[in-house]
Amino acid sequence: MLEGTIEERAAQAERILSSIAPGAFCTAQEWDSRIDCEIRLADGSIAAEMIVLAELSEARIIAAGERLQMKRQGIPVRLENERRPPVRIVSQGD
Repeated sequence: MLEGTIEERAAQAERILSSIAPGAFCTAQEWDSRIDCEIRLADGSIAAEMIVLAELSEARIIAAGERLQMKRQGIPVRLENERRPPVRIVSQGD
């Protein structure tokens, strides 16, 4: 288990994640008690897995890094707790 504040855990997770998937990064989501592990794909989009703090471990981060790296390489892989892009709602103006 990683220790410290959520920001410190995110920094620890990012060091582990980027050793598996260079360029990958982690974002602390304090409001939801989770850390998002993210990587930019060739098309510019972001692929991400959410890890709740209760499940945060080195093994979980390594597994996420391996999946994200495969995703970047174009290998179809199912992400665990995938963070989907936000839904954009627009109104049709007159």
